[in-house]
Amino acid sequence: MSRFVDAHRLLQQKGSVREDGRGMKKRFTTLTVSALTALTLTGCSHITAVKSPNQTGLTNPSGQGINTTSKTSNSSSSPVTSKPFIFQSDVSTVIGSIQGTPARMLPTVHSTVMGQQYGAGMKAVTFESPSVGYLAGTGIILKTSDGGRLFQPAWRGNLNIHGLTVAKDSAKTIVAWGKDKVLVYQDNESKWTEDSLPVGNESIQEVDFATANEGFAVVGDGYNTGTLWRTTDAGIHWQKLRTPGQPLSVSFGNANTGWVGLANGSIYETKDGGTDWTRVLHPNVQYPGRPMVYAVSGNASWAMIIGQSGMSQTSYSVFRTKDGVHWNPVLGISTAGAGPAPDDATKAPKGPGSSPGPMVALSANNAVVTGGCEACAMGTAQVSSTQNGGSTWTTYPTIPNGMSAPMSMSFVSLTDGWVLDSTYLLHTTNEGKSWTEVYPMVHPHPVEGLSFLNTSVGYGLGVPGDANAVLKSTDGGHSWRVVGSLPSTQTLKLFNIQGSSIDFVTESLGYAVGLDGIVYETHDGGRTWTMLNLPSTNNPFTSVTFIDNGQVGMVTTQSNAAAVTLDGGKVWHLVQIPGQINVNTSANVYLSGLVKQAVASTLKTMVQAENPWWLGMSDGMAWMPAQNGQGFFITTDGGVNWQNVDFGQNYPLIISLDFVNREDGWMITAAGDLLQTTDGGRTWVHASHPHS
Repeated sequence: MSRFVDAHRLLQQKGSVREDGRGMKKRFTTLTVSALTALTLTGCSHITAVKSPNQTGLTNPSGQGINTTSKTSNSSSSPVTSKPFIFQSDVSTVIGSIQGTPARMLPTVHSTVMGQQYGAGMKAVTFESPSVGYLAGTGIILKTSDGGRLFQPAWRGNLNIHGLTVAKDSAKTIVAWGKDKVLVYQDNESKWTEDSLPVGNESIQEVDFATANEGFAVVGDGYNTGTLWRTTDAGIHWQKLRTPGQPLSVSFGNANTGWVGLANGSIYETKDGGTDWTRVLHPNVQYPGRPMVYAVSGNASWAMIIGQSGMSQTSYSVFRTKDGVHWNPVLGISTAGAGPAPDDATKAPKGPGSSPGPMVALSANNAVVTGGCEACAMGTAQVSSTQNGGSTWTTYPTIPNGMSAPMSMSFVSLTDGWVLDSTYLLHTTNEGKSWTEVYPMVHPHPVEGLSFLNTSVGYGLGVPGDANAVLKSTDGGHSWRVVGSLPSTQTLKLFNIQGSSIDFVTESLGYAVGLDGIVYETHDGGRTWTMLNLPSTNNPFTSVTFIDNGQVGMVTTQSNAAAVTLDGGKVWHLVQIPGQINVNTSANVYLSGLVKQAVASTLKTMVQAENPWWLGMSDGMAWMPAQNGQGFFITTDGGVNWQNVDFGQNYPLIISLDFVNREDGWMITAAGDLLQTTDGGRTWVHASHPHS
């Protein structure tokens, strides 16, 4: 408590603080440091007040002080009106003496991440029914019989599997492939058979089975080498077929009728099992990518033609045929970086995303397409579906905290489907309106924000598929359970790299910023949330931080404004910084000045040197990202010494970082990993475990 005596004395002099008996939380959570939230220490800025649309209050047009407004949430305290203070005279008096003393740098610590996240390395998914499905990756095939809630090993070996499919006329025939081998599982035999194709050093790119025994395989990269093979005995023997060009994809509607996509972008049809071929589509695209074909019968098929790429964007078009001969564009994406959709499909309905993802053709009328944004990272994948042959499409919101573009996808109907990236498997039962993670964890860990109270109890925000989920751990992050949900309705946001989106002061009292830019508070441990009544701004709020027993708090925005409270949230003051913003002075330096921590002086020096985009603090500790992004700086002795924790070239991009003491910390990465350290950041392990 002694560390905060000066802050209490300062705030009591202002007449704005009340002791409420709540337990002190000896930590600062991560807070944005940028031109959007920076505060100067020289007194050249001023504070104004803006009336919230949800509260009553005064507006001070002079810009000389702060308007005081009463918080009208479910707080049990009565409204308190605090004495307005002038930024120049009060705040600069508190922190103006922080001169920015030199920081003593300790030798660099080289940090490592041990192991890999459970579930990493999965590359393919396929379901034969709403309940029975398969996942495959490096050396393993997993099977579920309950829609994905529990997966168990079905096959193990030394094969790196990168594809799965179900035979079209036999849902009980499952086919997997990798390198030069094909695995076939037939329910009547209850075993997997493994056979090789005589292809030398070439690799199998795609396999398609029209029946339980009739299958086709594309081998080679298709651009320099590429061949088509056929089996009539479920993969035991393979025969090489002649094609009019180098094949990139294959799909047969039955044993005789099928289509191949060639390296020049053309699609050819065969009616005799691959002996003779006829060109049926030659799209107008200068630099064609991989043309994918999806047969659903002996007459009907779909195709996705990939166009040019640029600026992390790729144009694409989807075509459909009812007779195998006449193909019409039914979906298209044109982008500024990748140019027009192939074959002038610009007049077709617009597809999802800015780059193509996997596609599933269910029938002549029903199909599902995914699209993503490769440059936008998590939470940008979208699903579009049609049930009238592509005349109209329904595009659903992006998958919150999901993925940029799935690696694999499986739908058994328009409503019931799964999407997979290298780690997460998400499931929808409503056509893609909402998603839940089913693998690797039935109870996944948070991916949006962290707030630990001690080495055992922590809270988190957001899981893959649900950005509003609020989670709690009581075992140091080993297992998590959803305790509530933010009432946010916003559906699109990139992952948060600009500060803490959640902060708990006690196990009951907490704050969180939703994707709608609104700050919410809870008084029952995250079960229920109400909107925090803050002064209105022109920009959404982005991060929240409370310190000093929950009395001093700050909420930042995407502009030069922040809301500050000095009395536990009873009264909020809107701080605005007009004109030139000093980007090297952070909001956390301001907060550290209020509580007069010794760390403030060297913290100012470090901020000016590194210009970090966030800061974290905890009772004499502070940490911030290093300028090269490969690690972070940390002090554990009140700012006397600072140390660079460096991950090297294989560094994780830190989304949220939290320490409760000099040894114990947790980190969320851009890849969705939850890492834990017990030695001050020298080594990190994956904190959460599957099916917990």
